[in-house]
Amino acid sequence: MIEKFLEEELLKKIASPETREYGFRQLVEKYQHRLYAHIRRITGNHEDTDDALQETFIKAWSKIGTYRHEAPLYNWLITIATNEALINIRKNKMRSLFSIDVRKFDENKMPVQMTTPGAGEIEKKLNQAMNALGTKQKIIFSMRYFEEIPYHEIAQILNKSEGTIKATYHQAFIKIKNHLENSAQ
Repeated sequence: MIEKFLEEELLKKIASPETREYGFRQLVEKYQHRLYAHIRRITGNHEDTDDALQETFIKAWSKIGTYRHEAPLYNWLITIATNEALINIRKNKMRSLFSIDVRKFDENKMPVQMTTPGAGEIEKKLNQAMNALGTKQKIIFSMRYFEEIPYHEIAQILNKSEGTIKATYHQAFIKIKNHLENSAQ
C-alpha cells in the first residue's frame, strides 16, 4: 500500500510541468539500482548494462505519459529495461558476426556483492550457471528469482502466457541446479 502511494506521489510530480524533472530524478534514484541489476544479469557486462539502463530512462522520460497505472510502475520500467537489454544483445550479436567478441557474465564483477564467507565462489558458480541459460530463460529466471516478480506479472511484462513463464522458469531452475550440482563434484 505504501509503495502504491509513493508511486502515485512520484507520478503526480512527473505530471506537473513545475516538478517534472525533480519527480523523474526521484524515479531514477528509486529504481536505477534494481534495474541495473536486472539488466546486468541479462547482458553480463557493465558497459552494455549502462547503455541499456540509460536508454531505459530516456524511453521512460519520453513515454511516461503512456504509462496506464494498471500495473506497478516498476513493472512498466522493467518491461522497458528488458526490451533495451534484448536490443543491446541483438546489436552485439550483429557485431560479433564481424569480430571475435564473446559476451559472457564477468564472473568477478556482479552488481551485488555477497558478503558471507565463501560467497564469492558461490556467486561465481551461479554466474557460470546463468551463462548456460538462453536469453529468455535468463530474463525469466532473473525476474522471478532475483526480482521476485509474480508469474502473472512476468507474463504481462513479456506478453507470454503464465504457463509458458512457469515452464521456462522451471527449465532454467533445473539447468542452474544441475550446473551447480555438477560443479560441486
